[in-house]
Amino acid sequence: MNKTLLPLALLLCTALTSHAQSKYDLNNDGAVNIGDVTKVVNVILGKEADESQQVPPTLTPTPEGPYTDGILLYTIDTHEVTVCGVNEEGDVSKVNVPQKVKVQNETFSVTRIGEAAFKDCADLTSISLPEGLTSIGKSAFWGCPYLSSISIPASVNEIGAYAFNSCTSLTSIDLPNGLTTIERDLFYACKSLEAINIPSSVTSIEKMAFKGCTALKVLNIPSNVKSIGDYAFEECQALQLVNLPEGLTTIGTGAFTSCNALTTLTIPSTVTSIGASAFSNCKNLAVVNLKEGIKEICNQAFWACEALVSINIPGSVRAVGDEAFYGCTALMTATIGHGVREIGAQAFYGCLSLMKLSISASVEMINRQAFGACNSLAHVTALRTNPAGYNCVNIFADTNTHQATLHIPSGCTMIYITKAPWNEFGKIVEDAEE
Repeated sequence: MNKTLLPLALLLCTALTSHAQSKYDLNNDGAVNIGDVTKVVNVILGKEADESQQVPPTLTPTPEGPYTDGILLYTIDTHEVTVCGVNEEGDVSKVNVPQKVKVQNETFSVTRIGEAAFKDCADLTSISLPEGLTSIGKSAFWGCPYLSSISIPASVNEIGAYAFNSCTSLTSIDLPNGLTTIERDLFYACKSLEAINIPSSVTSIEKMAFKGCTALKVLNIPSNVKSIGDYAFEECQALQLVNLPEGLTTIGTGAFTSCNALTTLTIPSTVTSIGASAFSNCKNLAVVNLKEGIKEICNQAFWACEALVSINIPGSVRAVGDEAFYGCTALMTATIGHGVREIGAQAFYGCLSLMKLSISASVEMINRQAFGACNSLAHVTALRTNPAGYNCVNIFADTNTHQATLHIPSGCTMIYITKAPWNEFGKIVEDAEE
């Protein structure tokens, strides 16, 4: 016998005599089954399988209808098993959902976590989900305050709305590739969630999906995502970095409202609409880069972004919404690019630091008080040769234009001095060029 195998053989014999009788079945003649030898070798090598995972639990019916293994409740439909709830008398602090279960000697695969299956399980701290699971139902883990982590199998391709809503101890989660939609309120008020891996298969993030995730710091949105729903990341107050991909088309209403740690932002050229209040009240947002290609900036989109210093609105934008930059008190320069048609009411109202403003010749409508209460305004460039084309009334309300200089195209002074509010500027200079 090979010398290296001799110690193992002696150890095996000792284990078989001392361990097999107590743990494994012996034949009538005292011999150990070959299957038992394998088990003992696994014990010796530290590879003994978790028998609770290897042997499907046998289910028994309950008076109410579902089956149970003593801890979980199950329903069976066409050979597919759904975990539908928990046994009130079972220990659900640490749960292992089996891959298979047995009913009357027939084996079934567990494929679904049902709607509200673990909802409000205050004792649940951890759960193991089996490979082969395909869906997690709506509200499945809603209100599990001590669930701190969960591993979702790669086989899962659907997670219902509200599934992890108010799991306030959940710190991180990896979503499986194959998931296409992050449903509404999926991680709403998960206040401890610091990191999230959004797989490349995702194409949409629905409304309020991460609202109130106050510990979330970094967000990488993959290139296949086309839309971000209303209030999807509202009040993610620790969010410092957001990478928005080319290919994104829609940023919904209030999508990033009150993300106070956000300091820089680039909106890609493929975005057609920046929703109402999308970035409102982002107190530390200082740099916003709007790419050429954006079509619309909706009402209050950057309302009260108090750290924003400058803004260049590309010509692809057709309209700047009402109060879009209202109360951006640090804003010093604003350029309205050639192609913009309309500036909404109070669009820049209360921009107390605004010193330089340029309005392109393409603008056809400037609504009431668009540049009102801009008390630092020193230089305004108006590029239309005929100011009547601006179709504006009372746009500089509460702004002292008498101390400012108006820059206009060559040869246009006689036209401008006959039209309010342009004739109220302290000085008019013909030096403006598109």
